[in-house]
Amino acid sequence: MHYRIFPSFYDLKHVKHINAEIKKHLMARRDSPAGNATKTSRVRHVMLGKIRNALQNSSCIEAIMRWNEEEVGFDLNFLTDEKILNYNVYQKGTEYTWHIDATGRSSAYDMKFTCLLNLSESKVKGGDFFLFESGPFCIKEFNNPGALLAFPSYVPHKVDKIQSGIRKTLTIWLNGPNFR
Repeated sequence: MHYRIFPSFYDLKHVKHINAEIKKHLMARRDSPAGNATKTSRVRHVMLGKIRNALQNSSCIEAIMRWNEEEVGFDLNFLTDEKILNYNVYQKGTEYTWHIDATGRSSAYDMKFTCLLNLSESKVKGGDFFLFESGPFCIKEFNNPGALLAFPSYVPHKVDKIQSGIRKTLTIWLNGPNFR
């Protein structure tokens, strides 16, 4: 399966800094969960340009772009400062059941990668992240605060119910011209 995990892309001090910057720039927008999935986390939104500096000039996005160039080869669009990102907050009892992010909503582009940044400020019990290919596969390294994960948006995935703690993630979708 093609996915890339950076288990400790940012340290805890930087995770706290990113969270603080996001909180300054949250937008009121409606979330639209994928298909028939159950999503019970609280979702807010932020524009990439408002937090680009907090992300160290988007070094996390650059890392995914390098991985794509070296190993995957998807044709990707440039991310503008107006790109809307999801800031997901999962508390006890919340989850996001099996779903895919690539929904075919546009005739001009396809969603190519889902990139997740774990912005939790402490360890969480439950809330494991799973990908599905020939069966469910838990990405345990993503439980680390500061971890960065990227995978093709057409791969089914889910977040198990949180048992205790608060899990925060930032979702960045990378789009590109339609798959051929």
